Amino acid sequence: MNIVCELSEYNFLNKLSKEYFCVFPAKLSIGHLFSSPECYERKAYLKTMINKGFDSTEYLEELETDWGLLKKSMKELEEIPPEEDVFIWLNLSPDSICILYYLVNLFHNKSNKLFIISLPAFQVTQKSANSYKIKYCYYWDDYKLSKKTYPAVKNEFAVQLSPLLKRLYLEKWGKLIVENCPIRTLLNGQLIGVGEDFFDSLILFQLKGQIQKISRLISNIHFLHLFIPQWWIEGRIKFLIEKNLIEVINPHLDFYNRLVKMKYKKIFLGISTLCFVIIGIFCFNVNNSYIDTQLAIYVKSLSGEDSLALHSDSSKTQFYLDIAYLTNTDQNCNFYLLDNFEPIPFSLNNGEYQEYYEIDLQASDTPLITEDNLITINVLEYKNNDMCVLLTNEDFVFAKRFQLNYLSGTQNPTYRQLKVYPLDEPLDRTSVMETFLKIDIEYLLNQSHFYNEFINLKSEPIYYVALILENGKLSKNSTPFMFATEQARFAVPVDINLKKGKNCILIFPFANSFDLSFLGTYKAFLWSTIIQTNYFGG
Repeated sequence: MNIVCELSEYNFLNKLSKEYFCVFPAKLSIGHLFSSPECYERKAYLKTMINKGFDSTEYLEELETDWGLLKKSMKELEEIPPEEDVFIWLNLSPDSICILYYLVNLFHNKSNKLFIISLPAFQVTQKSANSYKIKYCYYWDDYKLSKKTYPAVKNEFAVQLSPLLKRLYLEKWGKLIVENCPIRTLLNGQLIGVGEDFFDSLILFQLKGQIQKISRLISNIHFLHLFIPQWWIEGRIKFLIEKNLIEVINPHLDFYNRLVKMKYKKIFLGISTLCFVIIGIFCFNVNNSYIDTQLAIYVKSLSGEDSLALHSDSSKTQFYLDIAYLTNTDQNCNFYLLDNFEPIPFSLNNGEYQEYYEIDLQASDTPLITEDNLITINVLEYKNNDMCVLLTNEDFVFAKRFQLNYLSGTQNPTYRQLKVYPLDEPLDRTSVMETFLKIDIEYLLNQSHFYNEFINLKSEPIYYVALILENGKLSKNSTPFMFATEQARFAVPVDINLKKGKNCILIFPFANSFDLSFLGTYKAFLWSTIIQTNYFGG
């Protein structure tokens, strides 16, 4: 007998083999554990949790289907002959591990041999003689199998459980029963029980200081592969809204089309204490103490509209910044405003025109926000201005890009162009002072849901501009340099004859080429996410 966790896996594998499969959709990673996986109490608990979401009809129907299949499989497992081998097909989900522990407990006093077949985390396929594609797998229906390859894969992957492992899994199942937590998840490869609010911080983190539709927020969480059902995510979003941690902007719309953003405490900060934050900056200081700093910035027109593209009829222009932050340590930072990657003088809240401000980040245990900080630029020169709010120190860098269009301006500036080398070819260093900056866009995009879109499109040149930071400040000894390439993996020669101390290189993709058509594509992802080297010694 072969056992799988998901109905989709059952349908997939059942087509490849004449062997008997049964599906075990017990959802043991969610809900309290009672006497039996298919008992009334578990079903009632899951119904209650499903109803905490928005549109529960479809999910309740799925639950009824799963429960019917589960009861059928439980009966088959009770009647299995003692001489029949049992093969448990494990995927990467917590459900799969929970079911493994339960089945070991179920067969504890039976003589059946138990085998596990573990799903590989990825599959490598050859595209050409020197080209390979890596496909990440989460369930067995993600894994490329055929009727021809099925027998060999099963034979290669199947491992019989030893008596020692059986005892270990029995103990782990007993621990889960005693804990009886509402959720069980994988943390650093270990299955642990956690509270209902365990994923709330990740839901809030996905907002990233932006206004999002609830449907997009749910989608972004799915791409994290947390193995939690959509109805659970919906229920937690509703809970966070009720607790005033998420603000709904247009509550009159249906649930999925509502716009939401994080809610913050409001504070007033003057120029000397203006603080900015980075989304997802985690580092260690020189004393090895843990630093956690998070930031979100909204760029707004004077009329108060959030925008990635502003317009100006005058060379002197103004706009607002809303800044939310959370940090666990006081830090001093440098705040720059870049126009086409060059620092320009600007005024902050009607202060003096300066090329940068020194600002303080103050420790707090709750998120803080400062609103309507007035930025004034005295002279705009170019027609299309690739703007960037840049916050730096020796521990982190944050860049917030936006577009500023000035119709009466001149064309874009020119930059020093550097030659680009394919990463697969040997790199011949021309001098001892020159090294190569290696960039892999496929790798960067592989961490996002835009990966398939990127690799399936016809390649086109992407223009990059790079800057150098020295000890947390923009280098005065180097000017921005540009390079362009169609390749996803490439290298650029860079002179790193820098001062002693901490240095890093910032790379801005799609330089001077932002368009609103980027939105929702991999271009917007790359445009808004700077590429940054680690700090290195000069």
